[in-house]
Amino acid sequence: MKKLLIYAIGACILLSGCATKEIRYCHNTKYRDAMNSYLTDEANLDEQRIKMDEYFSECANSGYEPAPGSYAHMGILYSKNGNTSKAFEYFNLEKQKFPDAAHYMNFLMSQKGAKNKAANLSTKEIQDRLNLNVQNKKNNKK
Repeated sequence: MKKLLIYAIGACILLSGCATKEIRYCHNTKYRDAMNSYLTDEANLDEQRIKMDEYFSECANSGYEPAPGSYAHMGILYSKNGNTSKAFEYFNLEKQKFPDAAHYMNFLMSQKGAKNKAANLSTKEIQDRLNLNVQNKKNNKK
């Protein structure tokens, strides 16, 4: 009798350990269409952002979570249009909602940050940096 009770308790523990919280993601065609048009260059970035905004609105209204990657995609769209601050908001939201994406989001933000720093340099600053690099290479060869 004791063994049967131990087996029953063990089975309950094993079965309850397998229970997971079901996360339901919003599955509508707007996100899929926006991704497809981005990858095939069929639509401009503004049209894609509009589709993604509609997708996020429908997700909020339906009670479902936006799919993994959707915030990152929106961030990339903003990034392509030069709106880095808005892009970073979406990249950070992707990291918050989907921690597995943190490394990739950090990579995207570091790449975009480096490009922005370079874009904000004056022609003289760029020339000075190039001259400094050339001088450093010459000094290292000696």
